[in-house]
Amino acid sequence: MDTIAKFSCALLLFLTMAGLPVQSLAQHQPTLEINGQLIDANQNDAIPFATVIVMTADSAFIKGGITDTLGNFNIACDISLPFMLRITCIGYEGHTQLFNDYNVGKISLTPSIINIAEVEISPDEVQDFITHRIYRPSVSKIKSFDNFLQSLSTIPTLKVHSDKLYTIDGKQVKILLNGANATETDLIALPPESIGKIEVYENPPTRFALQGITSVVNIRTKSDISGGNMHISTNNAITTHNGDNLLSVSYNKNKARFTAEWSNLYRDVMQFQDEKISYKFNNTDYTRNKLGIESPFKWNLNNIKLGASYTKPDDLQVNTTFYINLNRRNENTSQRIKTAAEDCIAAKTSHNRYNMYAADLYISKRLNVDNELLFNLIGSAYDSKLATGYTEMQTETLLFESLSDVIGQKQSLIADAQYQHTMANNMVYTLGAYDFIENSNYSISSDFNTSMRNNAWLYADATASIKGWHIFLRIGLNHAYFRSSEQVSFSNTYISPQARITYYPSQWSAIFVSYTMDNAIPSLSMLSETPIWYDYHYAFQGNSNLKPYTKHDFLLGGYWASPYAVCAWNLSYEHSPNAFMPYFTPKDNFIAETYSNMRLLQSINAVLQLDLQPLGNQRIRLMVSGMYCHKVITGIDFDWTHNAWRIIPEIEFNYKKWRATLLYQPGQELADGQLLRRSPRATRAEVGYRFPFNLNLALGGKYLFDKDWRDGYDTHPSALVQRDIWNIVPSYANMAYIKLSYSFGFGAQKKASKQRLNNSDKDSGILLK
Repeated sequence: MDTIAKFSCALLLFLTMAGLPVQSLAQHQPTLEINGQLIDANQNDAIPFATVIVMTADSAFIKGGITDTLGNFNIACDISLPFMLRITCIGYEGHTQLFNDYNVGKISLTPSIINIAEVEISPDEVQDFITHRIYRPSVSKIKSFDNFLQSLSTIPTLKVHSDKLYTIDGKQVKILLNGANATETDLIALPPESIGKIEVYENPPTRFALQGITSVVNIRTKSDISGGNMHISTNNAITTHNGDNLLSVSYNKNKARFTAEWSNLYRDVMQFQDEKISYKFNNTDYTRNKLGIESPFKWNLNNIKLGASYTKPDDLQVNTTFYINLNRRNENTSQRIKTAAEDCIAAKTSHNRYNMYAADLYISKRLNVDNELLFNLIGSAYDSKLATGYTEMQTETLLFESLSDVIGQKQSLIADAQYQHTMANNMVYTLGAYDFIENSNYSISSDFNTSMRNNAWLYADATASIKGWHIFLRIGLNHAYFRSSEQVSFSNTYISPQARITYYPSQWSAIFVSYTMDNAIPSLSMLSETPIWYDYHYAFQGNSNLKPYTKHDFLLGGYWASPYAVCAWNLSYEHSPNAFMPYFTPKDNFIAETYSNMRLLQSINAVLQLDLQPLGNQRIRLMVSGMYCHKVITGIDFDWTHNAWRIIPEIEFNYKKWRATLLYQPGQELADGQLLRRSPRATRAEVGYRFPFNLNLALGGKYLFDKDWRDGYDTHPSALVQRDIWNIVPSYANMAYIKLSYSFGFGAQKKASKQRLNNSDKDSGILLK
């Protein structure tokens, strides 16, 4: 790079840093206000962080300021008419104009495209807005990971595990792509050059919070990308039949984007189920040890998605997406029962298949600079069949048999509408309505059943920003209704408030506290009384008498980040009277494992996430996740206090085109009603290489140094059924796998090195583009 180019870069950086409010040299008290808005002459976008200089008509300097995130400026000064404004912003032509009115209205700036070879200049990586934060990682930073999804792990409040996106305390993250619903597979397929910005809502908009979502990530792609991209990724074991595959194609034409995607998950293994079970029914004791016999387990899930979107920046966005899910899951479990009184073979079967068809329509319309409307409509239909059975055979003699066939159809509709208004550049409020209705028709061994559920919300929320403080308040009105096939129904209305206060001491640190009162509504599967047999007089069955319950959640957390380390932590407390949880209860001819409303659930959870980069870059990352859970469950006829903790260390190396990862996850047991659920221990080692033509290849192993993979659960001593069960898959142990991903572009492509130096934002909420 020659001297002139170096000087140009230094000058650009100096001007960027100099884009700060300039103190007035005037010595008298300002009495007037000059206000207006800067917009992009081509795309009509607002231009934030531009420098505005107030001068007299003969060019004498008076005062300066900068535009806010919506491109607005308001400068208090004492100056007579006419006056002059001089406006500068990196990426735009300079503008000087004489005015005869203190309200100057909208001023258009003409973009200037500056190409500097071998130099990539980007705006600040983090920007703080009223309702969310924006992250802008560089293309080179994204490319240091296998895919874009993995790069999200650099955001302090997020973590990526097994190609799933979570908050640091392991809760669900809602993923959006340009405002519309999306999944992790969509993010895996995104080319790094197409990423414009990442919007992270640590306190999600109410329309998502009502669904139990604790965080929202919205990925905005660049509007000036044209042409197409194809992505292929495979992750398949070579020692057993286990894999995940993805094929995605997208194409951009002017303001339209078209996508097509197919993903496949398959499992085809032999498994064992060891079980100890004892219970008393009709004054007879049943105690049995069941030794697992090798049995087949097959699972095949195919997802197909077609989507189209139209985006007119700062005005209109329309997304339509169609989904088809084809799920087949066949599980056969054989066990040998050998006691002094009997020697027989028990067999459990569960053949489950469903087809899901869905359509998703998303529309957002910008009415003006301060107002926007949003509408989302999702319709889905399920066609399912479940065949279950439990038999016991002694040689060729049938000792016991119970079979059931469940054929069902379910239709659901979700309608969501929202209005958002921005006030005074530091406050946003929304009004919205949300309705979820589903109807289910199913037959159990020729008995016809029907049920219906409806959950409707009206809500209002407001977010205000005062210096480094962000305050969020919400009030919601929820009406829940359910009617079962037994004509059992409930109907009730609840109030759901929320308050959250966040303080940002710096750009890379935050402390927050929140309180939420919400209502948990039982799912249709919990309410449907479909028996699935496990033994002579023991079966799982739903409970149509379940009632919604109120949850009180308190949260204290924060994070701190630097180029060398990220530390994030959460401390939460849940207080839930009448929480529904697993419970064993007697029926007429069997004992049911079901769900019941407990008296009280109290839970304390502490989470700590450390991400150390001793070199100040991605070359070496040392990651440690720690979790502690203390639960107190006051049941119908039992009390249970349980403690659990887990520490997960991980180390990652990046050297030029090479990457290596080591991870260890210990097993864990968590109390859930009268069950103690076990999750498996896991180890993983992986080495990968990034080829220069967008090809990534990795070899790895999972569940290393183990005899098998196993999970299961145990029961509380108070339960009517004492059951200790282990699901075991020997072929998962020391599993070797190959990961391959390849992306390529076609059609007209925009080169990453030719970027406009200014990325403008007009953000005060998820609706604003």
